[in-house]
Amino acid sequence: MAPTPSTRIQSLKARSVFRTNRRRKFAVGAAMLSLLLIASSAAAEPFAITSGAFTFVFNSSSFVEVGGPQFLVTNGDTNPEEFGLPGLALEHANPFATTLPVSGRIQVNLSARLLLTGHPEPEFGSSVLFDLMFNGPAAVAHPTDAACEGCLVIAGTSPFRVTGVLTAQGFDDPPGIFRRDVAGSGTATVGFFREFGTDTLRPFANFEFAPTAPTPEPASLMLLAAGIVWVGRRRLRTID
Repeated sequence: MAPTPSTRIQSLKARSVFRTNRRRKFAVGAAMLSLLLIASSAAAEPFAITSGAFTFVFNSSSFVEVGGPQFLVTNGDTNPEEFGLPGLALEHANPFATTLPVSGRIQVNLSARLLLTGHPEPEFGSSVLFDLMFNGPAAVAHPTDAACEGCLVIAGTSPFRVTGVLTAQGFDDPPGIFRRDVAGSGTATVGFFREFGTDTLRPFANFEFAPTAPTPEPASLMLLAAGIVWVGRRRLRTID
């Protein structure tokens, strides 16, 4: 027996309701997923390095002071005393090449103090370790006419970006260890100077950080996610 027109209408209505409910669930689920992704992204945001510099010189320790909105590493001195540029491509570069590399990975072990925004200061003399990966286009080399000992002979500048991990000891929570991802950018100056007492050219690298564009705060990100949910529900009402 063929279905009556009334039966067919009821069937079409049921299918329409099913599709609408399925679209609604999909839209709400997608919005909630966006909310979770935004929240987790905000929680995992690395510390931004926006001031200070890392300076590395052949066969020499370096004073370090870098920081950002959430932290400051101060009174830092590289260990061991003869630190140099281990891990940077410049360490083995040709001083007479037309370009000089700014990239490389380097671990900077410091006797330093780590100050966290809104937290008590740690005990003086904390151990701070940066594990950093520098990346950027090669710098164009600019030779000079300097012939004196200790004078800058070749130099070039290039933008750089850095990512890595900051680890510090001397904290109570978690027990003795603080660990956080870091990131930053700025201008690298790399080159060679004439070593005292010889005609040998030795490398140096200076990575100076610059402020970055502000990152939306978690509260702003949550508000954005709520707006996504509202728009999705609004569109579903229009479809219905």
